[in-house]
Amino acid sequence: MALVDEYRRQYAWRDWDRASSQCPIALGQHVLDLGCGPGDISAALFGRGASVTGVDGNHELISAAKERYPQCAFEEQDLRDLNPSLGMFDGLWCSFTAAYIADFEAVFSRWAALLKSNAWVCIVDVDDLLGHEPLSDETRSTIDEFYEDALRERRYDFKAGRKIPGVLENAGFSVTTLVLEDRELSFNGPADPEVEQAWKARFSRMGGLKAFLKEDFIPFTDDFMRCISSSDHKSLCKVICCIGTKISKGSGYGSFDWDSTTQRIAKSPAVQNSLDFAGAAVGAASPARAPDLVAAVVHAAEICSASTPDVTGREDRFAGP
Repeated sequence: MALVDEYRRQYAWRDWDRASSQCPIALGQHVLDLGCGPGDISAALFGRGASVTGVDGNHELISAAKERYPQCAFEEQDLRDLNPSLGMFDGLWCSFTAAYIADFEAVFSRWAALLKSNAWVCIVDVDDLLGHEPLSDETRSTIDEFYEDALRERRYDFKAGRKIPGVLENAGFSVTTLVLEDRELSFNGPADPEVEQAWKARFSRMGGLKAFLKEDFIPFTDDFMRCISSSDHKSLCKVICCIGTKISKGSGYGSFDWDSTTQRIAKSPAVQNSLDFAGAAVGAASPARAPDLVAAVVHAAEICSASTPDVTGREDRFAGP
C-alpha cells in the first residue's frame, strides 16, 4: 500500500473531531497546517470555515494533497526552515510531526513568528509509541534503548507528546492538554485485523529500528504483534493534543492590542520621532513590561501631536505601576 493510502486509512482511526472542536477556529481565519501529509486535515479545517495553507516536505504527499483538495493551498517546504513569504496566520495546526524534529522548541519559535498576536495553535503527537503490554522484559528493555538511540541520533523523539505543553508555555501560550482516543496507537484489547496490518506496514518502514536491532528485528516485531493481538493487551502509548491560545502581552492593564498599536506607530509622525526612546526603554526593562512601555511612548507622542485619542481609551492606564 502506498504511503498516501496508508495515511488516509489511518485518518479514520484518529479522534480528529474532538481535537478540532476544541480549537477556536472561526470563519475566515487563515490557518497553517504543518506536516499536512496528503491534506485530509487541511480539508477538514477548510470545512470549518478556514482558509488553509498546508506545508509538507514530502513531494509525494504534497502532490496528492494538491490533486485531491484544490480548495486549499499546499507548499512543499522544509518544516525546519519555512519561507516567511507564506504570510501571517490566525491558527497553526501540526499533527504527528513534532516528534521528527529533534530541536522542536527552537523550530516552533520560528513557526510562531508566522502567527498573529491573538493566534491559536494545536499540536498533536504520540507519546511512547511502542509502549504496549504484555511484552517480555527483554523487549521492554530493547524499546528503552531504541528510544535513547533515536533521540541521540536526532531521528525521532518517542517521548515528544509529554514535552509539547512546556514548549508552548515557554512560547507564551496558555495550554489545554487532551488525551485523544486512537484505534491504532492507543487502545486496549486485541487489535482489529486492519490495525494489525497497519502496524506491520509501519514496522516495514522503520529503517532506524531495523538498523538498531539487526538480526533481532523479526523476533522483536513478532513479540510486539503477539502483544497487540492479545485479549490482555493494554496500551501505555498516548496521543497528546495540546491547544494553545496566546497570552496577552499587556502587563497589569488587561488585554493589549499589539497589532493595532503597531499600525498606529506606522501612521503617526510624532510616534516615529519617539522610537529611539522606546527602544532604549524597552531594552532596559523586563520583557513583560515592554508592551506597556511602547504604549506609553505611543500615548505621549499622540498627545503631543493631538493626532488621536489615548491608545487604549482608558483614562487610568498610567495611574500606577
